[in-house]
Amino acid sequence: MKHVFIVLFLLVSQSKTYAEELHGIFMVVKGNVEVESKKTGKFKAKVSSKVYAGDTVSTDADGRGKIVMSDRNVLNVSPSTKFTINKYENDSTTGVKNVDIELSEGKLRSNVEQKYDGEKSQYLIKTPTAVAGVRGTQFLTSFDKVSRKTEIVTFKGTVAFSLPGSSAPPVMVKKGETSSLSQGQTAPEAPKKLDKKDLDSASKGSTAKNEDTKDQGRSPASEGNSESMIDGNDKAANDKNVPRSPDSPPPPQMGPQGPTNIVKPPPGPPPVPQVDQTQRLKSKVIIVPTR
Repeated sequence: MKHVFIVLFLLVSQSKTYAEELHGIFMVVKGNVEVESKKTGKFKAKVSSKVYAGDTVSTDADGRGKIVMSDRNVLNVSPSTKFTINKYENDSTTGVKNVDIELSEGKLRSNVEQKYDGEKSQYLIKTPTAVAGVRGTQFLTSFDKVSRKTEIVTFKGTVAFSLPGSSAPPVMVKKGETSSLSQGQTAPEAPKKLDKKDLDSASKGSTAKNEDTKDQGRSPASEGNSESMIDGNDKAANDKNVPRSPDSPPPPQMGPQGPTNIVKPPPGPPPVPQVDQTQRLKSKVIIVPTR
């Protein structure tokens, strides 16, 4: 019985360690992207580089990246951006899911595939002037460190936008809407609807496309229009090397150029030589086995 207990303890410990440590992988890297990690030190990111809770990611003016997290949430990092993953929990053994990301400057797009209730489980993007909380959505958070202004654009779902530490009800920013909050304000601006042109521009400008990595030896992948990019293009299931938590379903099988190539049928048997009818009795019968 003692041996059984030890084995079960080791299995649970390994599962929990996997959920805690395997947090995300860079699927797209363009330009200069740096990671400052307490676990692995400071390094320049490349495709397949890993990020963990406690890491700080920064991009130069030419830098851009896409990180797929272990629970299939996606972070698209724009140029001139810096953020820190303060907390990232997704433990299948306890059901605990909590995300706390601090955006110091720039723009960070979150495509949230997991569901958060806002109480027992939370997904928060914090800036020095505001807090954005979601339950499952796609949105862009930007912070200008000069003007101290935070802006939210929601592509899908709803974002709860509020002042840090405020007990007032948050402003709910719905799909296609934007809101902002500057230092000194007591509440976010009332949400306003974006026209389709501005919404599409914000969406395209905040998504790191797969073809951005062609200078790193990766084959470009086809990208859909802006609507498909908003709704599903960044799902981790589209990427071959996505990290998965223990309870995640396996991603679909993909070939090096996208979906598995169609297998061509084997060639048929060679044609039977034509036999001269006048020489039929003198000819040999040729039997060609089929494959």
